[in-house]
Amino acid sequence: MVQGGSTPGSSRPQTLNPDGHTLATASADSTARLWETNVDSVVARICRTTLPITRNEWNQYLPGLPYQSPCP
Repeated sequence: MVQGGSTPGSSRPQTLNPDGHTLATASADSTARLWETNVDSVVARICRTTLPITRNEWNQYLPGLPYQSPCP
């Protein structure tokens, strides 16, 4: 079990699936969430559901890093 949270006292139970690709979390309002942790799967999902990031967007959110479109 991994404990985590963004502020002191906000830690909620978290567990990583044995395959290492899914993180399950629970919140104080009894919400359970599954998070994909495999970067390639996340990128593929984003590329299937949205337009590619533009150079301007890249520079806004990733200043100082050279532009590299994650989608083919």
